[in-house]
Amino acid sequence: CVVRFLGVPFASVERRFGRPGRPPVWWLPRLNPQTLRRCPQPCGDGFEWNEPAAAVFGSHRVADDENCLVANVWAPVGALLGTTALRPIVFYIHGGAGKLMSPHLDELSGLELARNHDLVFVAVHYRLGALGWLAHPALSEEDDEERRRRQEENGSGNFAMLDLLAALRWVRVHGRRFGGDPRNVTVWGLSTGAQLVANLLVCPPAAGLFHRAMLQSCVDLSNVRDLRARSAVWQHKSAEEWGRALAAHLGCASSSVADELCALRALPVEIFVEHSWAMAASDCYEPCIDRRAGSVKPRSSLEALKTGAWHRVPVMLGVTEHDGLGSCELEWTMFPPKVASVAAYTALLQEKFGLKCERALHLYQVSSDADVDGALGQISNDLWYLMGSWAMADLLASAADATAVFTYVVSEAGFTTHGADTPLWTGATTPMPASPSPRCAMAYLANFAKVGDPNGEGLPKWEPHTVDAPVEMELGATVGMRTRTREQAARYELMGGFIMSGEVAA
Repeated sequence: CVVRFLGVPFASVERRFGRPGRPPVWWLPRLNPQTLRRCPQPCGDGFEWNEPAAAVFGSHRVADDENCLVANVWAPVGALLGTTALRPIVFYIHGGAGKLMSPHLDELSGLELARNHDLVFVAVHYRLGALGWLAHPALSEEDDEERRRRQEENGSGNFAMLDLLAALRWVRVHGRRFGGDPRNVTVWGLSTGAQLVANLLVCPPAAGLFHRAMLQSCVDLSNVRDLRARSAVWQHKSAEEWGRALAAHLGCASSSVADELCALRALPVEIFVEHSWAMAASDCYEPCIDRRAGSVKPRSSLEALKTGAWHRVPVMLGVTEHDGLGSCELEWTMFPPKVASVAAYTALLQEKFGLKCERALHLYQVSSDADVDGALGQISNDLWYLMGSWAMADLLASAADATAVFTYVVSEAGFTTHGADTPLWTGATTPMPASPSPRCAMAYLANFAKVGDPNGEGLPKWEPHTVDAPVEMELGATVGMRTRTREQAARYELMGGFIMSGEVAA
């Protein structure tokens, strides 16, 4: 039997663009609310997939609210009664490009993991869009003042990261109340959530708050945003400059940065939601490099991994077979003019690959304009997903005193697009395929959460990743280890160096 606790506040948003505050306190039993809070975001026609359905959440519905820092918790009854040992905690961070989604989705139910694998499942929410990621000179000044008074972490450009740190600290303090073991926490994220897990791996204040990490369909080997350094791919602005440009775009420009921030705080929240969707191609909602004292991201993830400045915990990471195909998410194709012809495609690869352009054109061939979008999709899939995950696995596995790294790819029919494999891991959607992949995926995740190794009785052996002889677990019609194809190895020989250069986000 499993008990669920919905919409539990782990912190509070006391003012827009501010650090997370303390959660409310209650002394009497608290019922699951009928209305579940989520950060304001696009909804309505075209976004029905982003709403809870009756299968898991019943009559519970969502309502947009800036005070959205809540968690959904599933726990075995035995754990709550304290009759047995504390259970491992799986701490889930949802995706959504930094501006969409919430933990209130059916596929994010922890029922099966709690019932069949004896885990405590905690799915958390964080602030989205500009509400979670805005950087601004006035916010940086507030950081400096707060740090002088209370030695807190900086918020400018990274409020959503502070939300996640607050959630992890809440789990450390209150995890036992749900029967969970705060000394055994696995952070797991999908897409942007995986990128945030990658950032927690290199976040100094996150030390000791988690003990294993799973990255599903994204890593973080470069960064578009820097608080004060201009980005070559993000409108040639620093994060603070972009914040001021946003203020001007929304009619809040002022010669006084303090007045500008006051005006932004006074705007109706719907303005930010409309902007984040209308400017989908040029907004960038991800952690911001901040080289000041008190930073949650003092260097790029790539630099941190290369220099060994990451938390030594076991890591499981992977992608789906067709994760990024058709999305063309490369920063340098997101801005006009759109690359749509063979000539423009060739010029783009010449610019980006230089002396290796001929090799790139051979590996990602186009014979007509109609082929360009597919070739860019394959490049996107390789850089952002498949080979991005391989590059991160290589960095982790080659480090001094490295911990175990396990890589995977999902090839199960119907589950091979971006994020479509989540139900395989949670068991939260039916019907499931008849293949062994759903049973194996959940068991691998549960074993990994318990002991840092996915292997267990009755499961195909999952070999850890090594740089010299890389293999990955394939979850498909059959389950077992597979090696890279000759074509994949050739593409990685080219792309690996490009990814490691940090010139494009992966």
